[in-house]
Amino acid sequence: MMPLFFLVLTMKKPPGIKLTTLETFQYNLVVPSNNPLAKQKEIDLFQIADIPLIMRHKRFLSRTALEQIFTNTNFKPKKKLVVDSIDATLQLVKQNMGVGFLMDIAAKNYPGVKSIPLIPSQQIYCYSTLGIREDFMPNKIQAKCLSILKGF
Repeated sequence: MMPLFFLVLTMKKPPGIKLTTLETFQYNLVVPSNNPLAKQKEIDLFQIADIPLIMRHKRFLSRTALEQIFTNTNFKPKKKLVVDSIDATLQLVKQNMGVGFLMDIAAKNYPGVKSIPLIPSQQIYCYSTLGIREDFMPNKIQAKCLSILKGF
């Protein structure tokens, strides 16, 4: 069995699998750049209680992360809009239709929006990980590939 790549919200190790974190991503609120929230360094989720929250369908990791935050904080958005793509989310935010919840890299350099972290107690991260069976014995090519991947 070859190594597997995972995007996970927790670093709980599955039994028999060695995990190597390749990269860590932060989930942020995405707000219109002309909104007063865009001037803040971090946002408390309760500050957006009356603003429509644009979120992805339940099959996406960002929605799972958001649901975890809702559970941990007892926050329930008064208005929500569910969309199917990152681009649709960013376009709606840019047009001042609400605020989005995406990985920090999704809104990077997107004109008209700004990505702002949640306050530390509400923050959630996504980890890009490499999973390898603990008893995996790579051949020479696999070992070289794994060495390159772990070097990033």
